Amino acid sequence: MSPAQPKSAGETAGLISELYARSKAESYGLSREQFAGILRSIAEKYAAGASDVELRALYASLHAEELALARACAAGHDAA
Repeated sequence: MSPAQPKSAGETAGLISELYARSKAESYGLSREQFAGILRSIAEKYAAGASDVELRALYASLHAEELALARACAAGHDAA
C-alpha cells in the first residue's frame, strides 16, 4: 500500500486479491485485472455510492469461484 492510498482502499485491494486466488479465476483464463473489473462492474450496478466497508461486505458475500467460472465461460475461455 502506498503512503497516499487510504487504508480502506488497501484493504479492498487485499480482499480482491484474496478473492481472485480463492476463485481459481486464473485457472479459468481470467487475469487479476479482468477479475477486478468484474467486481467493479458488480459494485457499480448493485452498490453505487457504497462506502468501502459496504463494498468489502458485498465482495465478501459473492460466490467468487462460481462468478469467475460463469464469467470465463461467457467470455469463451476454453479452460472454463
